[in-house]
Amino acid sequence: MAGRDTISDLHFKSNDKHDNNHPSPLNIEAFIPWACGQLELPFVTIINKVQLIGVARSTSTRGKAKEENTNEDSQSGSNVNDDIRFSGVNNTDMLIYVDAIYDNNNLIQLKFNSNLQVPVILLKLFSLIVHFHPHLTAIYINRGLNQNGLYQVSKIVNAAKVTEVILDNTVVKEANYYILLDDNCSLKYLSLAKCKLNDRSVKFIVSRLNYPLKASKTLSVLNLSSNMITDEGAKYLGDMLRMNRQLCYLNLSGNMISDIGADSILSILMTFPLTADEITQKKARKFHYMKKKNDFIRHTVEVMRIDYEKRYTAQKKIGKSVSSGTKKSIYDLPPDNEKVGSMIGFDSVWLDKAETAAEEMIGPFQDAFNDENTITKCGEVYCYGNNVLCYLNLAYNSLTYFSVKKLLEVLKVQRELPRRRKGLINVCIEGNNLPKACQELAEIDISLEIGLNRLSNMSTIKRKNVLRAK
Repeated sequence: MAGRDTISDLHFKSNDKHDNNHPSPLNIEAFIPWACGQLELPFVTIINKVQLIGVARSTSTRGKAKEENTNEDSQSGSNVNDDIRFSGVNNTDMLIYVDAIYDNNNLIQLKFNSNLQVPVILLKLFSLIVHFHPHLTAIYINRGLNQNGLYQVSKIVNAAKVTEVILDNTVVKEANYYILLDDNCSLKYLSLAKCKLNDRSVKFIVSRLNYPLKASKTLSVLNLSSNMITDEGAKYLGDMLRMNRQLCYLNLSGNMISDIGADSILSILMTFPLTADEITQKKARKFHYMKKKNDFIRHTVEVMRIDYEKRYTAQKKIGKSVSSGTKKSIYDLPPDNEKVGSMIGFDSVWLDKAETAAEEMIGPFQDAFNDENTITKCGEVYCYGNNVLCYLNLAYNSLTYFSVKKLLEVLKVQRELPRRRKGLINVCIEGNNLPKACQELAEIDISLEIGLNRLSNMSTIKRKNVLRAK
């Protein structure tokens, strides 16, 4: 009697024909249920295909994408209710619901909707076929994950280069959410609202966002709202923002942060002194950059020199064969003793070309604490502050009037500094123990409105320039 198949027994070939026996992994609505059946798994996967419609495709029209349910709940192409009855599944807890969202027939998002449990083996099946869907960019899971399941999600993220993960209301006891930011992280958007995160959880997440780790250069949006984060967790976030210049959206609403925690974050958005370790590490990064650049220049010059010598040797052989038995020609190459002087003349030319190539390939020294972002006062080095974070939500915490004054101070400093990016343009502090009306709140509103208008004007100018270029 034949035993059940294992995952290794399944074939994952994109050119397999879509038939009743072996659907293609390109058609996940059919392939995943078929694979689950082959493995005799104790649950039924219902995949609903959703096609986005009404997307604006020109600069002259505006519109929002809408979802069109194509009613293609798939159980290997058969009726869902018949398959459930045939498999003997009576408990709705054994049903796993997944929305597969398509745009222009390309899979762009997977949604696991309010399942009590998302089986690890099901996620493993998805991880094995996501490379057939290069347009997949987002994963949404609401409930049902455990530690091992989260690990499989991280494998999907890395395999498909997913940029957006939303795990709102997905509580994992071990809180190993940080693995989503490990390895070859490509995430730009991470939402962990209502996940019961505490300060320890935040510490591990933040440790992956410290510069120069990979995630510190990709993640732009972090939603940690409605958790159990206190001033300690806010301190971890503030320390991370000292050097992280990628994160521009931070949502901490609905936590347990007081004025102390808010100050840990707000103080980094204005001028702050560098520690001795930060100065040392900056010098080390500058040294590494200069070494990399100089090595590139030396290698480029050496390649040019070798190429010159090859051409010189080839031309010399041609010159000898042509000029043998004839008078000296003006086209004759210089004798060997003149070659050294000729190469010395070329050295400066090669060096200039190599330096130009290095500027294009490696670029200038980019660092949060480079000369453009720091100033020395009375022998102490100060950073002008983080001006990349532009959205900060501290609503429904435990803030008081002190944080209002601090926020206004930050906005004044950011607006006065002659920097291209002006920092905060959207701040939410409602739901805290604040005065209903005060001069500081009015000034904050005015400052934020000016910042938004400035950004809007810059966007308008850019659009006009693009249209002119066309």
